Amino acid sequence: MNDAQMLLDTREKVRHYIANDWTVPIKLGWMVIQSDEGAKFPWIPNDTQQELIDLVWAKWEANVEPIRILVPKPRRLGISTAAEGMGYAITSFVPNQSGFLLGYNDENARTIFEMTQRYHREMEPFLRTKTRATNAQEIVFSETDGKLVIGSAQNKEIRGKGITFFHGSEVAFYPDPKKTLGGLLPSIPERPRTIIILESTGNGVGNWFEEACRAAERGENNWTLFFIPWWKEPKYSVPLPEGYDLTPMSSGQYGDELYYQTTYNLTPEQLYWRRRVIDNQCQGDLNFFMQEYPATLDECFQGTGYPVFSHEILNQMAAEAKPPLATGLIEDGEIVLSEDDRGWLKVWQYPVEEAWHHRYCISADTGGTWEGADYDSAYVRDRVTGETVAAIHGHFDAYEYVEYLYVLSRWFHNAMIAIEINVAESETDEFGNTVVDLMLRQHPDANVYRRKVIDDQSKRETTRVGFHTNRSTKQSIVDHLRQFVNEWPVKRQAFNDRGLIDEMKTYIVTQTKTGKTSWNAVEGKKDDRVMSFGIGLVVAETMPMPYLKKQQPKTQTTEDALEAIL
Repeated sequence: MNDAQMLLDTREKVRHYIANDWTVPIKLGWMVIQSDEGAKFPWIPNDTQQELIDLVWAKWEANVEPIRILVPKPRRLGISTAAEGMGYAITSFVPNQSGFLLGYNDENARTIFEMTQRYHREMEPFLRTKTRATNAQEIVFSETDGKLVIGSAQNKEIRGKGITFFHGSEVAFYPDPKKTLGGLLPSIPERPRTIIILESTGNGVGNWFEEACRAAERGENNWTLFFIPWWKEPKYSVPLPEGYDLTPMSSGQYGDELYYQTTYNLTPEQLYWRRRVIDNQCQGDLNFFMQEYPATLDECFQGTGYPVFSHEILNQMAAEAKPPLATGLIEDGEIVLSEDDRGWLKVWQYPVEEAWHHRYCISADTGGTWEGADYDSAYVRDRVTGETVAAIHGHFDAYEYVEYLYVLSRWFHNAMIAIEINVAESETDEFGNTVVDLMLRQHPDANVYRRKVIDDQSKRETTRVGFHTNRSTKQSIVDHLRQFVNEWPVKRQAFNDRGLIDEMKTYIVTQTKTGKTSWNAVEGKKDDRVMSFGIGLVVAETMPMPYLKKQQPKTQTTEDALEAIL
């Protein structure tokens, strides 16, 4: 065997080895990247990149299920570099692999594809895969029958065929991600060692990427969520100038630095880097910093407008939230519970055994069953402990919702039922009125909330059934909710409904065109839980003090229910 043949045999053996372990070119530094200044050097993955590569490789080696990864990311951690590096290594060395890169626009796609072309161009010539075609749109490998193609999400029609590696860049910024990905993802076989990596910085809430990440976080889809907070990146740290006094603040232009320091064990150098970026790169916009350099998934996905509630406190609430003792439903007038997580009725505390007057109240927001309708949402509040003990959430017909509320009221010692009537000042007929009317007709003995009003004809004070949400009462709801959240770190009342916490995180205050203040969920999100819980806080204050039935009601007035009992 001559030297040339020996060289070819060696090449084939090395390439065969890499085909079985495509991480080799990455580990050995055979792939070259370029700095912002134009300098070329071997790519040595940083910690975040290596963690992503290890995740993909572990799933590749397991060869059990398709590899589907969502990456909500801080800026400049090199996620695109890592994704394209893996894409190039796989399609150029592993036989019969077809890769597709989809940028959010033409420039984004070209920038990332230039990285791929550099990987190929700078690869060790002895091992570089031979190509059949190389141009601005694709690299076609003749030796492996593989290829890498680029595309832009700005194109109206995008279709793929036989894709085995897909990298979607800045997916949250796709003009129409549902339509774009709906045409591409089904073309990728649902078999082991097919790879989809979708990465993006945050771009608000209610979009396809945010909802997919949230579903992955809850374990509701087959995607793996790969999130790395900014503070895990070693380069996001700056030495303090001599004499600089960095005392973490609990509020102000940099947010709650004490919370970040204690929760994530941040060093003064990391806090100083954070301050510098907020001041210099984000023009003092704390919310923009959190979106670009998130510490949590909630910070990555933020809506436009100003948050009504402190996300730091809501995160603490979520961390301490407990699963319900039981879940279930109400059927044929009976409460049916189980210990699994199925069912639209959640119970965190069972009714106390002693017979009480005025201990519990139920606040009910009304929705509907038509397409796009809000959810029906109700909470049972224990006025003695201040805790939420049960909840209903779902789409129900009015007659069903009435039955559920009535049965729940009877179970919790004839709890008062406050049903929202979400109508204009004229109080014209609406779904909330339907629920109230049905309740009064079907269950005249129901303990329903009555509000005081001035009759239009007699001009005398009278009462009407239901909680009327208007501009004045909504202000009161928001004020009570804010007070509850702000006082939670001290009172630490059990607050276990993660769905409610999630809604609170996307509840914002904005200014209307006429300059009026408005409180609503960000576009694409719901606030049914927020409203029903807030109504409960307002109504609970108007009720008589709770007392055991064997006792006489207290005549002394106090705002503290527990004090009144004692």
